[in-house]
Amino acid sequence: MGHRFDTGLPRAQRTLIRDAVIARFAVLTKTRGMYLRSVLALPRPIQGEGDEDTLGIVADALAGNTPAVMVSLGRKTYEATGMGDPPDQFRGRLELYVYAVSSHARGHIARLAGDAVADARNDADPGVETILEHCEELLCGAELGLPTVYEIRPVDESEIYTGADYGIWQQHYELAVQRDIDLNRGVTRRITEIQSRHLVDGAGTANPVAETLTRLESR
Repeated sequence: MGHRFDTGLPRAQRTLIRDAVIARFAVLTKTRGMYLRSVLALPRPIQGEGDEDTLGIVADALAGNTPAVMVSLGRKTYEATGMGDPPDQFRGRLELYVYAVSSHARGHIARLAGDAVADARNDADPGVETILEHCEELLCGAELGLPTVYEIRPVDESEIYTGADYGIWQQHYELAVQRDIDLNRGVTRRITEIQSRHLVDGAGTANPVAETLTRLESR
């Protein structure tokens, strides 16, 4: 028996969100006649050009298979939306990061804007700017088809790393998620006895089934 969550989802909310975002980029892969050689999860957002640890993880994960898109989830903030005391409903804002990576061999500008080959062929490295635009088209305002998860909204876009080996640009998105707390979590209820009786004019038992008495056992 697998884990159970208040969301009713079969896996952790973050896991399903990450997987759903990655799945959206399948239309840009070489198996679909397009240009991406890799669509991968990144275990944490890149903190900037000086974040050597994460950049090392990026290089190891890509293993030269670029152009690529990488997906990472970041910080989540909460606000209470329920009326209970304590509150049992929260709305969260989850940060989503998408990284466009190119190692175009014809130089830094080609890594940004592509070249004549990219203009002529859909399966050639188009440069980071085309990858970024396609990512926007796939994600801005998109819904992932998951209960408790709402539309994706863009926040900002920035350059992360420009080196001799490859270039990386980042898109930052947010999406709202619902968190409903089951205050009875862990309590298994079992109906152990049902008795019914119908009283006519305060006496007798002419017709059964009107009032149900239920004893619940909890564990």
